[in-house]
Amino acid sequence: MTLFLPEGVEKAPLWLAMHGTTNTVDYFLDYTGLREFAKANDIGLLALQALRNEENEYQFDVGRHSQPLLWMEEAQIHDVLFVKEALKHVLKLPCLSKRRVHCAGYSNGARFCMRLASEMSS
Repeated sequence: MTLFLPEGVEKAPLWLAMHGTTNTVDYFLDYTGLREFAKANDIGLLALQALRNEENEYQFDVGRHSQPLLWMEEAQIHDVLFVKEALKHVLKLPCLSKRRVHCAGYSNGARFCMRLASEMSS
């Protein structure tokens, strides 16, 4: 997990950034330039690293509708709950706005953003 916080700013937006399958969070941030974009535009950035699946690829759990990830259930890994807990702590910081949380992702990370939007819309 990578967290960037803007300096000297109050109530900045927070972007969640989710990489695609087989990528790492560092590769995704370097490839997209999101780290530099966040710094240049006073945006908070929380970039999460997915765990490896059975095929040794990094993958977020996008739900049963696309691919059952039984290993995650057996290991009691819940990506959505992890994001909820991370946000609960990060959004206590005065530099971030609770009303301006966005999610951006690529491939599997984009599908995970859609899952988060549907399950955490409030």
